[in-house]
Amino acid sequence: MASLRILVLFWCCLFLHLLPVEAQTSQHSLKVGYGFVSIQGLDLDVSGGQSSSVQETKKLMGPLNMSYTFTFKKFVQLGLGWTMVKETTRFTSTQTPSYLREDRLHSQAIMPHVGFVWKWSGKWYAYSNYMVGINFRKESRSEKGFLKSTKRETSEAYQLNLVGVTYGKKLKGFAEFGVGIAGVVNGGLSLEL
Repeated sequence: MASLRILVLFWCCLFLHLLPVEAQTSQHSLKVGYGFVSIQGLDLDVSGGQSSSVQETKKLMGPLNMSYTFTFKKFVQLGLGWTMVKETTRFTSTQTPSYLREDRLHSQAIMPHVGFVWKWSGKWYAYSNYMVGINFRKESRSEKGFLKSTKRETSEAYQLNLVGVTYGKKLKGFAEFGVGIAGVVNGGLSLEL
């Protein structure tokens, strides 16, 4: 946990140091997006008690992503991102319509990020970025005939977007392709402030 605090402190100091460098030519933007196939953080323990008489139903929401980005010198980006993922797995009996167990996962990650714009042309630009931060995770299990159990933990969170493309003027659409908690594919809207 101490290493995560040092990492967050490093990103904050770097951001504050670079903020006045090109303030008059900087761009600030807010992004809201939805990702698909988050590969980090979704590993609920669903073992035990499953047989052919048990039906499993999963519901997934997210990853929902929001971020603030500060671009200076048109090529360097710094910012802060937030990602949320929820997953519910419900087990029911196939012989009688009765509920047996429900597992829930709620995961939220806060990640500073750094990026590089490698192509800028009028309304569109292409970029890559890397995010690393803290994932706050809560798992709960409610099972018929037992008390509800809850487990909370923190771990590292990451997202590496190999290619991102943004198109538009003030309100832009974007698509990102990468790997991590925010999803393999992430798309949404970006508002330039």
